[in-house]
Amino acid sequence: MTPTYTPFQIPFEDTRLHGDVLGPALPTLALTLHGAGQHHRGKMRPIREELAARGVGTCAVDLIGHGETGGELRESSLAQRSAQVHAVVDGLQ
Repeated sequence: MTPTYTPFQIPFEDTRLHGDVLGPALPTLALTLHGAGQHHRGKMRPIREELAARGVGTCAVDLIGHGETGGELRESSLAQRSAQVHAVVDGLQ
């Protein structure tokens, strides 16, 4: 059975953060974050599919400077990336 895939966009400052939910949705989701550099949320897809097969839903997001969200990574501080993650969590509740 193919897990449910639901893309989303969450507003953050002057951009939109692109992400998706894979597998069972709320009330409980595991938040997955990709590595730095040129990574994007797609890198986590095999692990997320395995979790979905076990009934664990996951959420993944491309932070500013990554994947579909785009933008310049060098213009995004660690504090701003933390704020982006909080915006996604708040936006999905």
